Amino acid sequence: MGNPRIKIVRRKNAPRSDDSEDVLVSGESANLSGLYAIEHNSHADGVEQREIFIRKGTTLPLCQDCGNPIRFRLLKKMDYIAEDPDFR
Repeated sequence: MGNPRIKIVRRKNAPRSDDSEDVLVSGESANLSGLYAIEHNSHADGVEQREIFIRKGTTLPLCQDCGNPIRFRLLKKMDYIAEDPDFR
C-alpha cells in the first residue's frame, strides 16, 4: 500500500524554479523515457545531483529520506528497450 507518510505533490503545488518542460517534480509522470538528473538538497552536504534512467509513465517519487519533492531534469531522451521498435 505504500508509505503512509508519503504525500504526493502535484504540479501546481510543487516547487519549480524552471519553466522548462524538461524539468519535472515529484508526483508528476515522466512523459518521456530517458536519462534524468535528480536535483535535490542533500541532507548532509548541500545540493545532490545524480543521474537515473526513468521510463515513460513512471510517477516520480518524493525523497525517501525527508519526504520532500525532488526535481528531475531530462538530460537525454532514450527509449526503454521494450519501447524500441527494433526489439519488439
